Amino acid sequence: MGSRTWFKIYPDNWLRNSLSGEEAGFESMEERGVFSSVLALAALGRYGDIGAIKIGENIGYSDQQIAEIFGIDLEIWVKFKSIFVLKNRISVDKNNLILVTNWTKYQSEYERQKPYREVTSKSYKEKEKEKEKEKEKENRKDIVSSVFEHWNISGIVKHRTLTERMEKAILNTLQTYSLEEINKAITNYGRILARPDVYRFTYRWQLDDFFGSRSNHVGQFLEWDVAHNNYKRDDPKRFGQNKPNIAPAQSGWTR
Repeated sequence: MGSRTWFKIYPDNWLRNSLSGEEAGFESMEERGVFSSVLALAALGRYGDIGAIKIGENIGYSDQQIAEIFGIDLEIWVKFKSIFVLKNRISVDKNNLILVTNWTKYQSEYERQKPYREVTSKSYKEKEKEKEKEKEKENRKDIVSSVFEHWNISGIVKHRTLTERMEKAILNTLQTYSLEEINKAITNYGRILARPDVYRFTYRWQLDDFFGSRSNHVGQFLEWDVAHNNYKRDDPKRFGQNKPNIAPAQSGWTR
C-alpha cells in the first residue's frame, strides 16, 4: 500500500478526449474533469499502488463523501460514476469500493522512475548526513579553539600552536565536562597561579597535560570554593619570610 505523488496523463490523448490513449473518449470537459479527479483520489489514497479508492479493506467511501471531496453535486458524481462503469473506466463493488481499470497505464512512468527516485532520495539523505557531519566537525573545531584561546588568556602557559594532542585531550574532556565547566576550571586554575602569596599550589601544566586522559585536572579546579580551600596558605603573611621554591610564571609563549 502507498499513495502516489503524481500520475501520468498523455497531453495529446488529453486533447483528444482520452487520458491513457486506450479508453473510450470523453463526451464533455465535465466528464474528463471528473475522471481526472477519480485518478487523483486513487493516487492520493492509501491504496495508490493498485488504483483503489477506499477507506480500508471492504470499506468504501460513500457517494456523498466522494462528491464533497471533488467539490461537485452528488447527482453529478453519481451520473458520471455510472458512465465510467459502463465505459469500463472503473469497477465498483457492493461496498462502493472503486478500482480504476488499467491503473498501470497511468503509473508506467511512476514505476519506471521509482528506482531513480529511491537512489536520488538515498543520495540526498547521504548528502544531508555528510553536511551534518561537517557541521558537527566545524562545531567541535570552534569549541576546541575557544578552549585553547581561553587557556592562553588565563595566564597559565601560553601555547603558540594548537596541536593534535591538545585537540584530542580537549575533546576527550568534553565527553565528561561541558564547555562552561572546562572554561570555569581554567579560570580558577589561573586565579590560583596568579596569587602565589595566597595559594601554595604553583605547578603550571601544559594544556594537554592539564586535560590528560590519565590525570585530568578539571575536577580539581571546577569549584572555586573547593580549590580555594584546598590550596590556600595557612598563613599568607609569612609567605615573604619563608618563601618556598616556586616555578616562575611563564609569560612568554611555548610550543
